[in-house]
Amino acid sequence: MNASTEPRLFVTGQGPDGATFMSDQPVAAIDLAGKSVQARFLWGRDDIATIPNAGEQPPLAGALPAPGGWRFSMLTIDAGATREYHAFIVNAMGPLAEPDHPGFHTTPTLDLITMIDGELVLELDRGEERLLRRGDSAILHGVRHRWHNRGSRAATLVAVMFGANT
Repeated sequence: MNASTEPRLFVTGQGPDGATFMSDQPVAAIDLAGKSVQARFLWGRDDIATIPNAGEQPPLAGALPAPGGWRFSMLTIDAGATREYHAFIVNAMGPLAEPDHPGFHTTPTLDLITMIDGELVLELDRGEERLLRRGDSAILHGVRHRWHNRGSRAATLVAVMFGANT
């Protein structure tokens, strides 16, 4: 993406005088497996929000939310980069990933997924697959799964992950 098409994040808040405001900031890509797999962290919390607030990002304990916490992010996988994505999962997710079954992972989260560009295949543990296209959504209840980009262009999803009790 060039600078004019980089995603931006708008965050509202309220100042000490009660006046509302909105920040406008670009969302930098984080290379997970070179430039072929990128994430953009948008927002998250590990506590219950208090309203009104100043719209500042609270500190987070880690990439995955604890029970009651949440994360809001984007993930882009280039066409043909399924192998790179699966290697990232094995390397980054530790005990949540399965080195003998690259890409498969299970997180203690409820994930709300919406495709915003391209196509990804969601594969479940028994080989069941579904193709998600732009506008499609999926809700994952802490299940074993992996993603594939078998399309001809990059695919991007938006995810909100809620930490769950196990």
